[in-house]
Amino acid sequence: MLLASGVPPAAAEVPVPPAPARFLHDGASLLDRTETRQVEKRLMELNEERGLQIGVATLRSLDGDAIETVSMRIAESWRPGFRERDNGALIVIAAADRKIRIEIGYGLESVIPDAAAGRIIRHRMAPQFRNGRWGDGILA
Repeated sequence: MLLASGVPPAAAEVPVPPAPARFLHDGASLLDRTETRQVEKRLMELNEERGLQIGVATLRSLDGDAIETVSMRIAESWRPGFRERDNGALIVIAAADRKIRIEIGYGLESVIPDAAAGRIIRHRMAPQFRNGRWGDGILA
């Protein structure tokens, strides 16, 4: 017997991908091998040269979840940046939903405030993504 309660069933959460060793998880398979190497190389350089840990997660879909919710769950799991400085960042790209989000650690907010992150998405990343240049958009 099925009982109706008037409460909608809980939506399945998008699984949080495991933290990658080289700062990039391409779950949506947006990048070819060359682009993957280029992005990983640049992310490693930023870590080694400037002490900035920037993670990138591409997802096929948000499955109805808000990108803000998904990106925070990934950021809390991966914890990019150095704990004492909280200076990491996370870029989340949901390809099918055409959504992009940059999460900035508190230690970077004076350098990259939310408004600047929004401009980076709108003016640098999104135009590249619209033209199918995923690697260039991530590196923008």
